[in-house]
Amino acid sequence: MWVVQVDSNKGKVRAVNQDSWVNKTISLYGENILLCGVADGMGGHRSGDVASRIAVTQLAQGVGSSATEMGLPEALAQGFRDANQKVYHESLSREECAGMGTTLTAALIYGDNLFLGHVGDSRAYGYSRHGFARFTRDHSLVEELVRQGGLTLDDAEKHPQRHMLTKALGIEAETEVDYAMINLIDSCCVLFCTDGLTRLVSDGEIESVLAGARDRAQAVKQLMDMALDRGAPDNVTIVLVCREGGAE
Repeated sequence: MWVVQVDSNKGKVRAVNQDSWVNKTISLYGENILLCGVADGMGGHRSGDVASRIAVTQLAQGVGSSATEMGLPEALAQGFRDANQKVYHESLSREECAGMGTTLTAALIYGDNLFLGHVGDSRAYGYSRHGFARFTRDHSLVEELVRQGGLTLDDAEKHPQRHMLTKALGIEAETEVDYAMINLIDSCCVLFCTDGLTRLVSDGEIESVLAGARDRAQAVKQLMDMALDRGAPDNVTIVLVCREGGAE
């Protein structure tokens, strides 16, 4: 059984929290399947909070209505397509929402399997006694430059365009989504978070917190406190999913 701890904060600079999250249990064939994830409305565009809220709502509806007819990977993909279409059409039909978009990183967890979808620079990580791994790669300009060898990791952290995304949900009628299936047999926790956390707290620090926390609530609180103590110029959302008995 998987259990969830969530926290979201608008941070110390933004007037509005443009982040959203999903935490929904879907009953299928007598089994419970968990849908979890985060979305970060694009801060440089109007109505980012609307975009992220639409994305997670439509994802949950799309997956829930498709899961009985499709396999779980196909249902997740349908949910992402539905979310993209809904955000895109709302941006065209409502003047105040023109140009809005959002990241979306979410997964279906069923038994030991995680079916993951990802667009943007929100992230998913896995943690267990055997190690810590990042499951996603940022769809951002600086990450592309790092992968191509044109930028060092240190330079990337200070790059003036480090917030620029190369992919986002709802900007166009169709968008390319990264999908993966990950076996969680050795992972006791999965962490989803927006970049309000990862721009201030390093992967190594996240791993140390997960390793040292006495329970899920303490881990999430400690990560949030670290972001807030460092100024939190952006919204911060954390969704920590742990196998019952893990991180307790």
